[in-house]
Amino acid sequence: MTTAINNLEHFIQRKKVRKVLIGFLCFCFIFLFQIFFYVTDFNILYIISKIVIGIIGSLVFFIYFIRILIKRKLPKYSWYLVLSFFALVLLSASTSNYYFHQPFLLGVIAQVKLNAIFYFFLVLAILKAYRVTLKELETTFIWLGIGFVVLYILINVFVNPIKYWTPYSSIVVHDSKGYRFRLPDVFVSIFTFYSFRKFLQQGKFWMLMGFLLSLAYILIFSKERAYMGCVGAVLGLVIFFRAHLVTKIALVSLGLVAIVWLSTGGWEDITSDVDTTSLDVRYTTSTVAYGFISSDIMHFVVGGGNLNELWDGGFERIYGQNFYLSDIGWVGVDYEFGLIGVLICLSLYFLIFYELNTFIKYNKLILILAFRDFVLMRFMLSVLSPAIPYFIGIFTSILAICVYLRLYLKSS
Repeated sequence: MTTAINNLEHFIQRKKVRKVLIGFLCFCFIFLFQIFFYVTDFNILYIISKIVIGIIGSLVFFIYFIRILIKRKLPKYSWYLVLSFFALVLLSASTSNYYFHQPFLLGVIAQVKLNAIFYFFLVLAILKAYRVTLKELETTFIWLGIGFVVLYILINVFVNPIKYWTPYSSIVVHDSKGYRFRLPDVFVSIFTFYSFRKFLQQGKFWMLMGFLLSLAYILIFSKERAYMGCVGAVLGLVIFFRAHLVTKIALVSLGLVAIVWLSTGGWEDITSDVDTTSLDVRYTTSTVAYGFISSDIMHFVVGGGNLNELWDGGFERIYGQNFYLSDIGWVGVDYEFGLIGVLICLSLYFLIFYELNTFIKYNKLILILAFRDFVLMRFMLSVLSPAIPYFIGIFTSILAICVYLRLYLKSS
């Protein structure tokens, strides 16, 4: 048995196998970073991402749980993540049953998005099984970043979105900006921050080219003002904390000028062509949600849960209109999980910030710095659309990578 394990470990460490491993990690992270989690245009990939990967992750947790019965050891943060999962699911299912009489089981199914919490255990298992090195992880995210930037640019340049638009499409939208693609930004964002920091630190020309290419995609094709603004704000903070005093004063002055301009009519100029339909949906959803949580203190504290569309049409039947909790920021989280859920989601943000900052305090790896930039950017955007709980798998995957790298660097 020992000989077989040694032979397997020797095989895994062979150079050709390590090259194939990069491709395998790219494939895994495409799902673990939830690229297809809400993309219903590709049914099979959508089902794999939303249901299958979550089930596999929960099974891996139970394997870890069996190990604790034997060795009394679970990965760091395990209990906090698992208890958060059960608290959010049971809270939502219970309140939707009490206030709207939705069957409890359907209320549990309505929170399938929270299965992504278990990605933490799946990522750890993959990284530990193949003893992935820091260089291999960095190479993986570089390839993913470049690959998605180039793919997205080619799609926007050569593919006509009108041909693929339907009222139910997740990646092709039709609004005041015309027919356009709205593509998942996670790897583009991480690569933007990574290549920018890499260029500032090492001055590599090809990293500058990569950064400019990703920035060009964000500015020309993404057409999401809030997203562009948050990316720009984080890049500005990166420059600010690396700059000399005079440069810092200049940056602060520019920021104050921008605030004054926005408050004296600039914001109206920027938003003059914003899609009114999108704003109407956000306004009506937030009005209904705020009305619910402000009508009773218990509504505010425990929320009203999420309704499953399988249950006679879900929210649309109750309210007679489109009702998208993910589009109204923390008001939507309060409606779904109450103040208790808001505090749990905020604690998960701060847990990840804490782990990243603690890691950076002792080892300023550019990949971890880029992860922190990404988490900060998504936290800024949470005013409009909280990534936790809706994209919680991305954050638990980042947390798992950070935990693994700590162990890897300690042992190497």
